[in-house]
Amino acid sequence: VRIQARSRRDAAVAAYVVALADAKEQAKLENRLAAMEAKLKEAQTAKAQQPAEESAEVVGALQQLRGDNAKLRDENSKLRKENESLKRKVSELEKSQALRADMLAARRAADDAPP
Repeated sequence: VRIQARSRRDAAVAAYVVALADAKEQAKLENRLAAMEAKLKEAQTAKAQQPAEESAEVVGALQQLRGDNAKLRDENSKLRKENESLKRKVSELEKSQALRADMLAARRAADDAPP
């Protein structure tokens, strides 16, 4: 029973580490997105205040921000898919480990049983 508990704990810790790394990456992406949105708002307010000569520069910056935003969303989507895949693998490994532990316990019980 202790072996099973330890193997399940180890699997849960591994899953937690993966989830934590994904959460950190997600937070990082969200922070980058928030910074870009702030830049966009600054550019929009600056556009309203600047003369028409500088509006082309602002439009270019906006287009760049939109492109960066789209890239970040794609990257975020890929990371979410990868995270789901890793969660499935962890689940499969946990089930496999639990099955092996159960088989080992049954084998030991059979070996320890009097004839």
